[in-house]
Amino acid sequence: MMWMDVDAALAEVPVNLMPLTSDTDFKTIDEGIAFGESGMTLFWHFTTTAGATSVKAVTPTTGGDYDWAHKDHGMYTIEIPASGGGDINNDSEGFGYFTGVCDSVLPWRGPTIGFRDANLNALLVDNAFSATRGLSGTALPAAAADDVGGLPISDAGELDLDTQLANTNEVTAARMGALTDWLEGERLDLILDIIAADTTTDIPGLLSTVDTKQDTAQTDLDTITGTGGVFIGTDAMDRSGTLDVNTKTITAAAITAAAIATDAVDADALAADALAEIKAEVNAA
Repeated sequence: MMWMDVDAALAEVPVNLMPLTSDTDFKTIDEGIAFGESGMTLFWHFTTTAGATSVKAVTPTTGGDYDWAHKDHGMYTIEIPASGGGDINNDSEGFGYFTGVCDSVLPWRGPTIGFRDANLNALLVDNAFSATRGLSGTALPAAAADDVGGLPISDAGELDLDTQLANTNEVTAARMGALTDWLEGERLDLILDIIAADTTTDIPGLLSTVDTKQDTAQTDLDTITGTGGVFIGTDAMDRSGTLDVNTKTITAAAITAAAIATDAVDADALAADALAEIKAEVNAA
């Protein structure tokens, strides 16, 4: 059993499994069988992976689609085109082999050949097998699952990626809604602009106005005067002295009985020795 790439032009497909041998002595290997050998009959037997089998006659040529060649020691090959050939083409996955007969040699059968995707042949035949990638190709990381560089796994199992994606989208949408507020001209940006205007322009301007009015009030206070045209503070100090003198120099007869209200002075308002002093003054008079 051998494997070849499907959908590819194949230049040298083996025709016989064993060397072509003389039909006279049954042991002499014949290395001179030509593409147009007398009595040449060649068939291609092909079975698909679905189990459909066909048999088609193939006419060997030289320099054409089915170029016949002797490789050595009675072993022969034939060319098979990928497409466009009149007899057979390498355009389907499956398994095939040749049978044939011609004059002077015994009938023969070729090896069974499997035809599959070139990538499978690359992974299983041409390249070293990867224990981590297996048959997945280069799409998966070359590391064990849950290892450094490997695919993440769910320790709990049954991780639904669609559910996780939906949850992520929900969180992202909520966060983006908040972030959008910070964009130029959006709600939070406008609030910040107002605050900036207040702190950099309005408040300093207001403080300047208050300071100016305070200076004006101080100036006004300094210039307030009394009825005599003297500062209230100075006038108040001057009049305190005058008041003190006047209270000591009340002139005679300045206070008459008519000026004193009835019961204006009662006994409780007089000092303890007031009566004695009054009697003394009367006697003296």
